[in-house]
Amino acid sequence: MMSAVAASIDDRFRAAVFEVGLLGMSIHIATSPGPWAEGVRKELGNQLPHFLEVISVVDAKHYIGRAPAIPKLFQSAWYDPECLAPTRKISSRPLPGRRS
Repeated sequence: MMSAVAASIDDRFRAAVFEVGLLGMSIHIATSPGPWAEGVRKELGNQLPHFLEVISVVDAKHYIGRAPAIPKLFQSAWYDPECLAPTRKISSRPLPGRRS
């Protein structure tokens, strides 16, 4: 999630590989059944909505659309319809300078 933000704001990247999860840490914390996220939700209690609002400004969903025109590989996106549609378009074309 954070690599999408970094690649979108730092022009030194020439390619990027993303282990695709959700569109941001706030979404992960709010919805993940994993023990870490459950622990965060329990610890924050009634402060959770405010916490999620504060950290949502750095969610990848706000940045990935502004990422530069560099090769991007989205891994593990097979079952995520929001990630799958863009990668189908990208992966169906050969990389510049490569023959299919």
